[in-house]
Amino acid sequence: LSLLIGFLSKRIWEMVSTPVEQITSSLKLMAKGDLSGEVDYHAEDEFGELSDSFRQMKVNLLEQVEHAKAVTEGNYEKQLDPKSEDDALSIALNQMSKSLNAADIKSKHDFGVQKTINELADVLRGDLDLHSLGDKATTFICNTINGQTGALFTKNLDGIYQYSGGFANNKERIKNKKFNADEGIIGMVSSSMEPIQIEDIPGDYLNLNGALGEAKPNSLL
Repeated sequence: LSLLIGFLSKRIWEMVSTPVEQITSSLKLMAKGDLSGEVDYHAEDEFGELSDSFRQMKVNLLEQVEHAKAVTEGNYEKQLDPKSEDDALSIALNQMSKSLNAADIKSKHDFGVQKTINELADVLRGDLDLHSLGDKATTFICNTINGQTGALFTKNLDGIYQYSGGFANNKERIKNKKFNADEGIIGMVSSSMEPIQIEDIPGDYLNLNGALGEAKPNSLL
């Protein structure tokens, strides 16, 4: 009987000590930032549940590490799937990614705007009269935004907007056009100081001028 009790005690101790030692050892490694620890205990008991929880925690941490690596490589669009609404680390990492992505988009936008401004300044460099400046500026802007035609109207000392240059339009027909500050589409833009896009363009407002003649544009900005 004593032998049987001793055998059972030894067996129970082995069953208990094996998962506890593995989990304890792996948690000590994890506390140092080392996720290499393994727990291979599988059973339908409390220690089995504890082992399963440890393995799932390790999987979650490895996913978060990979997410952090992706962020350092500039992949700000990747998002983790939080395991619950209380998954503080995943939620915080997702918020960080969103903030970095927004900052990256703004940085690229600002760089693009500044680059375009510098290129326009180079185009306008030199001793040019107003109409030459207008032609060059309008041509550059149309090429930059893929516009098919364009016209520049500047405000003179009398507060009247007059044609000062253009791209792919009939300059002879519109060179003498003038607008008051509160008149027509130009007056609308002048008053609001905001871009306006118009689909229903007046018949002869600003036609495309090409080798095959004139045509009405689809929209006007």
